[in-house]
Amino acid sequence: MIDRKVWYENVDVLFEVIKSHMGGRETVFLPFAPDENGKLKSSPPVRWLLANCIKFLQMHFERYRFLEQPMNLYYSLATYTQVPRFSYSWRIKSQEQAIWNVEFKNYIKAYDVLIETDSSDLKLSFADAIEIKRFLDKYNVVYRSSFSGSKGVHVVIPASEFDWIGLKVYDEEAEKNVNFKQLLMTLPVTWGVGGREIGNIHLDKVLLAKCMTLRMKTLLSCDTIDTSVSDLKRIVKTPYSIDCKSGRVALPLTDEQLMNFKKEMCDPENVLSIIYKRGLLWRNLDVPKETRQEGMKRMLTDLGILK
Repeated sequence: MIDRKVWYENVDVLFEVIKSHMGGRETVFLPFAPDENGKLKSSPPVRWLLANCIKFLQMHFERYRFLEQPMNLYYSLATYTQVPRFSYSWRIKSQEQAIWNVEFKNYIKAYDVLIETDSSDLKLSFADAIEIKRFLDKYNVVYRSSFSGSKGVHVVIPASEFDWIGLKVYDEEAEKNVNFKQLLMTLPVTWGVGGREIGNIHLDKVLLAKCMTLRMKTLLSCDTIDTSVSDLKRIVKTPYSIDCKSGRVALPLTDEQLMNFKKEMCDPENVLSIIYKRGLLWRNLDVPKETRQEGMKRMLTDLGILK
């Protein structure tokens, strides 16, 4: 059996892990500690780490004892024009983070969409993930799908697929003043003149992502889609990282693996033999950009978000 320490000391693994953390993303360590019954329960996360190269990631591993203690590895759906390098001193870091927690929204440049299936019954969560895959393929949407490492699948649509929409990534007024239930009642909205903006509605790309996941859950009858959390600070399990509870790898899946999933596919010793330069396995990148844009418009229309 390959343990976490051996796994994260492998250079091929580190190269694949770091690909998700580049481009101005936040890296997050989520520690676990045993409860009174010996079961692992999550502890407060270590947030706002900059790990856009292997050296930085290894420095964080050492500082926070990542390889010695049970921790899961995550990255932010949001990307920033910059992510500060905070001090390793807890006292100084807490002061720096207090400032950053107020200012971070001013540095956001993009936000990916996460559609997450989650169920104690993997057959249910994978059946829904397959339905989501077929839906996105119908509209030529770029996406990737990964085993979460535990109870489901993470489907991610990159922020670049929404560049044509004339919405802010984050609209503070919309987030503060819009009641989400009331927002849903205003949908669908008319696409703006010349296709550049969405009318006069309080909507940003974070709220758009929330609308999409909720409508997919309802219209596709995918009960395992998790709509409980969808906010600016949302994080997602890092592909090729090991889940502490299951001991399995959060593996990006091919179509064949998604359709015929077996947990053993994600055992570290089985993944290690195929990991070299494997990548994130994005779908539909071969489709012309204009075709994908038209497909996205049709998808948002069919979801009842645009008209």
